Amino acid sequence: MKGDECKDKEIVVRGILEEHYEKEADRFYSTLFKGPKTSLCREGVCSKNEIIHGFISQIHNPLKNHMLIGLGIAKVGLLKKICIEYTHNPTTISIIEDPLDGSNPDEIANPSHALLINKLSPGLAKEIPKNITIEWIDVESFISNDKESNKGCMGWLFV
Repeated sequence: MKGDECKDKEIVVRGILEEHYEKEADRFYSTLFKGPKTSLCREGVCSKNEIIHGFISQIHNPLKNHMLIGLGIAKVGLLKKICIEYTHNPTTISIIEDPLDGSNPDEIANPSHALLINKLSPGLAKEIPKNITIEWIDVESFISNDKESNKGCMGWLFV
């Protein structure tokens, strides 16, 4: 329910755009998790394929140079642990359920939406991707090889 804390065992997914990652240096920018209000998707509400299709339809935009290149995947409990154990600035975080019904003109329907509501230090924001699962995606191959509907999670439940 909107505003409820996500359970520690719940898996959340963050879309990684080309602007979040410097390939030559193999490093992530703090903007990937800096916050406040970092958007995530809950894999328990929509499948990973639905979430990927949602990211492709909503944030992957080559014309605006927003290129989806990967996913950051972690359990909520792991994200909390990374943040509280961060040596330079231990931080307690909250990840809340924030399903979007699309009724606000500025939002896209997404029943799996969640928010990491805290603002993180740049150092902590860069530490997170080093400690979670990163899956790289070739968007064109994904679209052509995927047998499921390409509507995605964002919007399909509220159409």
